[in-house]
Amino acid sequence: MAAASSSGQSRVVSGVAPMGGDWRALASVHYENFPVGSRLLGKEVRRHLHRIYAFARVADDLADEHPGGEEGRRALQELRGEFLASLQGAPAHPMLQALAETIREKSLEPSLFLDLLSAFEQDTWKKRYQTREEVLDYCRRSADPVGRLVLRVHGIRDERADELSDQVCTGLQIANFLQDVLSDFQERDRIYVPLSDRPGWGEDVLRRREATGPFRESIRNLTAWTAGMFARGWALTGLVRGRLAWEVRAILRGGVAVLERVERRGYDVLSHPEALRLPSRVRLKHLLLGVLSSKPPRWLQKEASRG
Repeated sequence: MAAASSSGQSRVVSGVAPMGGDWRALASVHYENFPVGSRLLGKEVRRHLHRIYAFARVADDLADEHPGGEEGRRALQELRGEFLASLQGAPAHPMLQALAETIREKSLEPSLFLDLLSAFEQDTWKKRYQTREEVLDYCRRSADPVGRLVLRVHGIRDERADELSDQVCTGLQIANFLQDVLSDFQERDRIYVPLSDRPGWGEDVLRRREATGPFRESIRNLTAWTAGMFARGWALTGLVRGRLAWEVRAILRGGVAVLERVERRGYDVLSHPEALRLPSRVRLKHLLLGVLSSKPPRWLQKEASRG
């Protein structure tokens, strides 16, 4: 396994991350619909979160840039080795050095970062999912660790908070799956809609970009499932305090807005997937509402009442 040189150069990380320290910009591209370490949070907290988000972005990019399998797995294994070595003080890419500093300062669990790497490595070989349980297992490693790390940076180590955070993060991951159904299939040959949720349609629907009735019904069911996660996860905004509560509310509003757009398009996420992206003005609105309103979005209240 390749390792970083004595100067801290890393072939695998340098290929997708700059040597400079603008981790905020690197992270923001990855989480375009949701605020990540936004200015709702304090400067010191943002510094730590941008390092965490940048690591997740780099790992995800390594999987996406090598969708064929073996090369991506090797790259992620190298990243795993360099990450673990950096925790022991070995020379590393500046991104990993900064992250190791955050892990030490905030007493973060390295296992959460290893879970992220495990999920992204899975992306290099697992292209189809049979059941919702399989999708949830992926989200447990690809999304939930990020939320728990956000809590830890804020000094929160609480089982109930972790459970609610998992609902939020899994919901955000599935919302991303819904808006990226077409690009995941066309660019990466991945289908995260599980087979158990695909009665009456097959992969030819994706090839033709034809949102048939059965396809729309599948997306409708998954949208309702995800809305339920957001409705349950909203309780986290009452459990945490201050600026973090603002941030969580803004993040949830962004996720709900994606689901609302899916519904407005009649659950057709194939013909114009770009319409599911949130413009910057809409994201700004959710940031402001995160500060101003503790109530869940009306759309989410409506969906929750249906369930």
